[in-house]
Amino acid sequence: MYSPLNTASTLLRDISALFLPDLCLLCNRPLEAGETYVCPRCWASLTVFPDRTARPYRALRGELEWLWIGWAYEARVRRIIHLLKYDRRPEVADLLVREWLRAIPHLDAVKEMDLLLPVPIHPARRRWRGVNQSERLAEALGRALDLPVEYEAVRLVNTPSQTLLSRPERFRSLEGAFRLPSAPVFRGKRVAVVDDLATSGATLAELARRLREAGAAGVSAAVMTSPETGLS
Repeated sequence: MYSPLNTASTLLRDISALFLPDLCLLCNRPLEAGETYVCPRCWASLTVFPDRTARPYRALRGELEWLWIGWAYEARVRRIIHLLKYDRRPEVADLLVREWLRAIPHLDAVKEMDLLLPVPIHPARRRWRGVNQSERLAEALGRALDLPVEYEAVRLVNTPSQTLLSRPERFRSLEGAFRLPSAPVFRGKRVAVVDDLATSGATLAELARRLREAGAAGVSAAVMTSPETGLS
């Protein structure tokens, strides 16, 4: 769906950038040469996700082997992700992934993955948003680690906002929501599902089940941010 408000906001920001120095999105300090959107000091100050084991929380035990989360979900992280998700700034994906790789524990295990699967969004939501942020993040991670990305998964159900649902309702709402390619794309592969945010873990759990049914040797998840208690 076309959004005049979003378009006008983006246009105003682009025009302003012609006349104003580049400022850090988070602290408004001028950015140095080679810095984009967020200054190094602010990147370093983001709260890393407190659990450093990279092991799935209770809601996802038995579903995932590894769960890499970069940062605790807070307002500053949300502002950066919104640039990618709603402001159509695809280059932000590379910045996020670069800093995410520095923030997560057990980086060597990420490099052992065979394939990346971005969480698919429903076609109606893609038309409205114009981009699937999970695809952009998976592409950036693939470039960083030289890993292939699989795009053929389909979201069949345009689920309601998860914020409106209880935890059991979130898991029920995702049952049968995804279709994976019928070809043996995932057979024998270690797959990492890529998303920007995990709250209840329902999306990750449903995709993990479908991937195991498709013959995946192991399923993990690479998530930029999550509430500290969201997956407990």
